Amino acid sequence: MFSSTRAQVITGIVVIAIALIGWNASKNAPVVVEIVKADRGVTLASVGDLSLHTSPLPLLGTVTSLSEANIKAESSGKLVGVYKKLGDHVTAGEVIAEFDNSGERAALLSAQGAYGAAKAGVGTVALSGNSASVSQNSAEQALYAAKTSALNAVNAAYVSLDDAVRVKSDGSFRNPQTSNAQFIVNTSDSRLAIDLPQQRVVIENILKTRSAKDQTLTPESNLLAELDAVQTETQVVKDFLDQLSLAFSH
Repeated sequence: MFSSTRAQVITGIVVIAIALIGWNASKNAPVVVEIVKADRGVTLASVGDLSLHTSPLPLLGTVTSLSEANIKAESSGKLVGVYKKLGDHVTAGEVIAEFDNSGERAALLSAQGAYGAAKAGVGTVALSGNSASVSQNSAEQALYAAKTSALNAVNAAYVSLDDAVRVKSDGSFRNPQTSNAQFIVNTSDSRLAIDLPQQRVVIENILKTRSAKDQTLTPESNLLAELDAVQTETQVVKDFLDQLSLAFSH
């Protein structure tokens, strides 16, 4: 009886000891953190989509464009300078190459020639109208034709001036058609950098006034006065282009 009770006590002690050892082992065991390995991937996005993000987008790596853009001049001409090579970094407004602007000057000279021809035609018809050898009907027809030619010359001059300034030259300015025009080409001539934006503002007023005026002109308008005005305006634009060419050469 005593031996049986003693065996039970020893068995109980052993069970308790095993339980304590197991509890201590579970308490001191290291915590196993399950690490979830995320799959690496590549995401394609357009510049337009990325620009919609209001917060910065931190990225590590190399940005490679999936497409290339071909840069073409609006008109052909002789290159007088190439300032960048393939792979160079180019900022907005930076000059890549320079073309000879003789074509724009030729357009202005053509407008001046049309002006001279139309003015001479009107003067000839006026003299012929006073000649007894020319019938009144023929003189009136010739006079109307000369007036129409003068009107076309005025309109053609405006088109040439508008193209030479707004199409061919405005790439050298920021906000060129406003009173806050800024010359964005680096030039060593500080005076030109100041004068050119001021001249561009003056020319913009000339072009706007001329555009509105030409819409109201008819063969019966005072076209001689308009031709004189266009000649003055053409000279202003020519001086501006000369100054712009000088700034580029610097």
